[in-house]
This record gives sequence, C-alpha cells and structure tokens, in this order.
Amino acid sequence: MSAQDVGRLARRLTTGLRVYAAALELVRDPRLRDLTPSGNPLGHPPAGLAQRKDGTLSTYDWLHHLNVARDDPDMATELDRAWLVSARVVLGDRLASKDYFDHAPLLEMVRHVRNGVVHGNRFEIRDPRALLERPAHTRNTVCRSQTGATFEITPNLHGTPALFDFVGPSDVLDVLISVGTLLLRQ
Repeated sequence: MSAQDVGRLARRLTTGLRVYAAALELVRDPRLRDLTPSGNPLGHPPAGLAQRKDGTLSTYDWLHHLNVARDDPDMATELDRAWLVSARVVLGDRLASKDYFDHAPLLEMVRHVRNGVVHGNRFEIRDPRALLERPAHTRNTVCRSQTGATFEITPNLHGTPALFDFVGPSDVLDVLISVGTLLLRQ
C-alpha cells in the first residue's frame, strides 16, 4: 500500500466520521420516532436485523435500541467515541504496516495516540529521549482549529488519557484531514 493509498484511507475515515456524526444526530432527534417501522403482523415491535457470518439473521428490538441511543447518557458518550477510536486505530495500523513512512511529526503523533488508545486509552512513553529524535506534534498540519491550537506528545503525558482528554473529536478529524493531505502530496 502506497502513501497515496493510506492518504485516501485517511480521507475515507474523515468522511466516515462525518457520516457517523450525522447518523447520530438523526438518532437523537425525537422526530425519528415518527419514521419508526411499524411492527410485524403478529404485533411484535419493529425488528432490526444483523447478518451473521453463516448467513442467518439476528434480530433486535429496533425502537428499544433507538431509545437507548438517544436517552442513555453513557451510551451516547460511547457512541460519540466509537468511530473516533476505530478511525485512529485503523489509520495507525495502516501507517505502522508502512513503518510510518518518513516519520513526519504528524505521523508520529498518530502512532502515539493509536498506541495509547489500544493500551487502555493511556499514553505510554517508554523512552522519552526518542521524542527528541522523532517528535510527534501537529504544528505543521494543514487543518486545525481557528485558534491555531496544536498538540504535542511529551514525556509528561505518560499515563494520561490518549483520547478525549488530550484531544477532542474535531481535533481527531483535523488530524485525519491533515494525514490525508500530507500523504496524498507524496
């Protein structure tokens, strides 16, 4: 897989994040209830379907799970985070398979956050001196907030949360866009 392929993946993950966010906005809109499929002829509640590997279907109570997604604050938090975590891991794994190409600071940033996410959402800075050789930051990114905020991996982050305390959801989006742009230019 080339740098351009990984850049396109970063762009797809960016789009996926926006699609996911839009879908969650719809799920949380109380008017969605009006679009709920009607129950089946036997009077059972509307069922959602999920296909198993063997081709059989698993059913679930569509309305119940829609209500949980909308009304349970813990579930809402987990749903908000799911795509972000997944996108970071997928991109990090793909970059790792290419040894992070040229180890640009932005790609090193992805590496550290990805590793933190998969190890209990905690940064583990094993060799602080390595950050001098391969810095990890977002200073030269093409996409960031209007305030110009940047992020840098430093030794004092050891043991602290990697996502949602260190960076927010839109910061993850900015990194995905910036990685896509960086790699598509190579």
